[in-house]
Parts: sequence; C-alpha cells; structure tokens
Amino acid sequence: KLFRIVITTKGKARENLPLAGLLPVQLRFASGNTSEDYITRQARLSASLLCCPLHPKGGCGFARHGTYRRVTPAETLIPRWYCPQGHCTFSLLPDHLAARFPGALDEIERVVDTVDQAKSLEAAADLLRPDCVLSPALNRNPPAVFSHDTPP
Repeated sequence: KLFRIVITTKGKARENLPLAGLLPVQLRFASGNTSEDYITRQARLSASLLCCPLHPKGGCGFARHGTYRRVTPAETLIPRWYCPQGHCTFSLLPDHLAARFPGALDEIERVVDTVDQAKSLEAAADLLRPDCVLSPALNRNPPAVFSHDTPP
C-alpha cells in the first residue's frame, strides 16, 4: 500500500493518505515561500527528511544527495536524498512549484482558469499565446464540403 507523504518545514510527515500508482519520489515541501522567497532565502537549506520513505526504521544508508536545478523559475534548486538499498532518490518540491511540469504552480493555475473561462480552446490559445499563429489546419474558416452531386 502506497501513501502520500507531506513534509513540513521541520522535516516531519504531516499526512499519510493512500495513493494510487507508483511510489512518489517528489515529496511536498510545505515551505510557505513564494518562488522569489524560496530562492533569495535559500529555503532549500532548511529542507530535511528525517527518515527514508522506503525504510522508516532506518539502516538503509539514507542521506542527502545534493540538489537539482529546475529550468523555471531560474535559479531554483531542489534538495534530494538517496536510498542506496532502494536505489531511489527523493526530492522535496516546494509548494509553489508544480510536480512534473516546468514553472510555478500559479502559472499553471492561471492557464487552467483562462481555459475554463474561454469560449473555446482556440480562444484560450489566442489569449495565452498571442504571438502564435494558427496552423492552416485550424483555420477559422474551414473549406466547404461538397457532396458528390454538387459541383464545386
């Protein structure tokens, strides 16, 4: 049985909720920071995992394993830990970042809100990416369709 683990700023698990799917390797870091604060205050340094998610009783050699850099926001470093017995790394992803997506969570929420409020996906795309031109395949005036007995 798998569980979702939410890590607080003190490194303790706050929730144990059943999870479907694979073992989570990106764990929530409830830092309470914005992207800017996380970077300028170097909040990654205060992140800690007190025990291995795979071996809560210890003895596996679980240890800090450096950081990895997120593409966006720039200069964001995410702390990692490694379990040698489980051959697995775990990272603490701050609340303001989206898991499995580049960028901050608020950017994704803005896109979702825009799509929800737009009249169509095309209208949302126009609002979100005004610099992009629609492909001819998505032309607003589709070509007329003629039946076999109607001349073009």
